[in-house]
Amino acid sequence: MLRRLIIEAYFGAARMPVFPYISELLRLESVTPGEYGGFVEKKLAATLAYAAVKVPYYSDRLGSKSESAAESGAGGGGAAQLKNFPVLDKSDVWENFDKLVAEGADAKRGVTIYTSGSTGRRLKVMYDTQERTSRLALQWYGECMPGAPGMEKLPIFGGAAYIWGASDIRKGGTAYFRNRVRDFLIKQAVLPCYTLTPEKVTRYHALISRMKPRIIVGYVSQLRMFAEIALEFGLEKLTADKVVPAAEQLDSVSERAISEFFDAPIRQRCGSREAGPIAQQCEHGKWHIYSMRVYPEVLRDDGTVSDEGEGRLLLTTLDNRIMPLIRYDIEDRVTLAGPDAPPCECGRPFPMMTALHGRELDCIRLPDGTALSGLAVAEAFRWLPVTEFVFVQESALKATCYFAARHDFTDEMLDVARGKLEARLGSGFELTMTRVDSIPKELYDPKGTGKRRQVVNLTAPARG
Repeated sequence: MLRRLIIEAYFGAARMPVFPYISELLRLESVTPGEYGGFVEKKLAATLAYAAVKVPYYSDRLGSKSESAAESGAGGGGAAQLKNFPVLDKSDVWENFDKLVAEGADAKRGVTIYTSGSTGRRLKVMYDTQERTSRLALQWYGECMPGAPGMEKLPIFGGAAYIWGASDIRKGGTAYFRNRVRDFLIKQAVLPCYTLTPEKVTRYHALISRMKPRIIVGYVSQLRMFAEIALEFGLEKLTADKVVPAAEQLDSVSERAISEFFDAPIRQRCGSREAGPIAQQCEHGKWHIYSMRVYPEVLRDDGTVSDEGEGRLLLTTLDNRIMPLIRYDIEDRVTLAGPDAPPCECGRPFPMMTALHGRELDCIRLPDGTALSGLAVAEAFRWLPVTEFVFVQESALKATCYFAARHDFTDEMLDVARGKLEARLGSGFELTMTRVDSIPKELYDPKGTGKRRQVVNLTAPARG
């Protein structure tokens, strides 16, 4: 109880009332489908009404429809009004960033982030404290879903270890101290693993063994590499209540390797930096979408939008008032179950998706056997005005990085990016940096899967 009071005080001081939001989630999971649908519909209508009036990008495109959308916000009708809004893609966000910020919003109180670029195309988005709160609450709630969720099941009371695919950016001054305090309070260990060596795996294995976390979360490729190295060197299996592969598509080879080493059930989650938590597998392995904060649709191949079937996932964010994203195409491919699908055995009323086709993130293979996460490419372009890229590894010592950039990208920036990449690739690696107007589809999707890939490794064996 004392620990919870301290944690509540910490997040209260940060103006992030996480626990009330989690209490609301626990309430919603036990209501009837009709009650839940009414809650989401009302929230969607309010979001659309707000966006139609407050966000210049939408008010300009809706024209006279903005007024009717605003009027409908008080009485529902969100799903009906949604069809008036255009689909929003990454190019729209890049080109209209300022117009997507709500009028009267205090931009200084917003958080601006750059996405990791795991689709091969990066962008920046802004969100407010309410969005930050709901993201964290959904993360914790989703990590509890196998089993009956409750406050006592939250990872903050049982610990969580993150075998993460990004570099350790928690460096320097106040931010470093704040993050370390938070990690201590919520029993969280974030382990940067975008390069993995036997020495690093051994060190992290010992840390996790001492920590005994309730859950272990990680990038798919990093969990697989961690497991493969640990098994090779005879390290004992790690036990947890659940392993959560995230950030990348879980292929059968990775799933088998992860299952062989981690003594825990595997439950995937789906999310993105721009939209936050999207969906989570429950204890029955079904995908539940957090439609109370991200309303889902699919853009079908024929150009129509639907609430069921297969297509590109469109999301409308319902908690972010500083920069609401309406019908945003996150470039993942899914199959939505639809409103008439049979309910899940777990009883939660949240909508489901029957398949996450997703995207697959290959690794860069270095000559010494080190596997380098494709996020290393995104790290090299961090903060630079690069709009899309793909890294094509043609042989063990040769690769070409194709990228497209805005007009303000300079030769000096190119040198910075090249230097960062070459430092990671090591000596003897032949790297060609090629700037293009846009990335040809045959480069980022050579097999015609409909998925953008950040790294295309022509030396890697096919995945099952």
